[in-house]
Amino acid sequence: MCTSLTFDTTDNHHFLARTMDYAFELGGRPVFLPRHYQWESATKEATFINEYAFVGTGRQLGTYFFADGINEYGLSVAALYFPREANYQTPQSGKKNLAPHELVSVLLGNCCNLDEVQQELDQIRLIAFETPLINTVPPLHWIVTDASGRCCVIEPRSEQLKLEGDPVEVMTNSPELQWHIKNLSNYLTLQPTVHESKQFMGVTAHAFGQGTGTSQLPGGYTPPQRFVRTAFLKQNITPVTGEYAGVNAILHVLHNVEIPHGVNIKQGESDYTQYIGIMGATSKAYYFVPYDNQSVFKVSLTPELLEETEPVEFPFTNEQQVTELN
Repeated sequence: MCTSLTFDTTDNHHFLARTMDYAFELGGRPVFLPRHYQWESATKEATFINEYAFVGTGRQLGTYFFADGINEYGLSVAALYFPREANYQTPQSGKKNLAPHELVSVLLGNCCNLDEVQQELDQIRLIAFETPLINTVPPLHWIVTDASGRCCVIEPRSEQLKLEGDPVEVMTNSPELQWHIKNLSNYLTLQPTVHESKQFMGVTAHAFGQGTGTSQLPGGYTPPQRFVRTAFLKQNITPVTGEYAGVNAILHVLHNVEIPHGVNIKQGESDYTQYIGIMGATSKAYYFVPYDNQSVFKVSLTPELLEETEPVEFPFTNEQQVTELN
């Protein structure tokens, strides 16, 4: 599962945001990786020394595994599930042979912008290799943005990894992006305004109330339904100014597609939104909202943090906080 989108404020704050929807408890938290951090691929065929620092939601599993993050140049990446669509590659001598769950760390640690991402992808082979903890090969695809606000996706469906432009700047799960874009043609009657009255023979039919323009808006949790719902909300939400106003607007969109615990059961387990992550490409900040606490936690890539030489794991309160007014 998972839903992602980009968002721009009127004063050019660029964001990439995502829900992390999963049944297995991932136990992720905001983690900072410093410049020059060295780690070995789980494939044992590549060793990396990250040139750039970044922060995202991760967990230490031998080395650190990240589902998303933003680096010191504003490059942002998020991994989403891509079941029955992801086709991984065969190892190749002279290439960087990686496990799929390692791509976020490689791109954030070594690329400043989308042009450099494509150069890096030319050197990478994604190998079907199990992820620790869940002990399976995750079928993944990725959404990527840089400080310019440009948005692309990476969908491993051939022997060559490449960036593909995402004109809607929304991504969910399978099928592939182009299918979701074509599917928007099924929702041409969606609009934020009320539909006008209409004549049926000698009868004039009137809207029962507000919201008739969204009567066709899908309300379920399948990837196509979440894609359409997110694209409509992203396009029509009132523009806002300022970084925190942008975070607020994004949360209003993603709260419409986040999955409460218990309403979506897969093989006896609840697939739910474990957290929302928002990456501020302009301010170089990472925002984290866990399921059990709707407070917003922020980690900024400050000059002081960028001087750190060891990974930093940031604690957060995983219990709902309430402000008493009396």
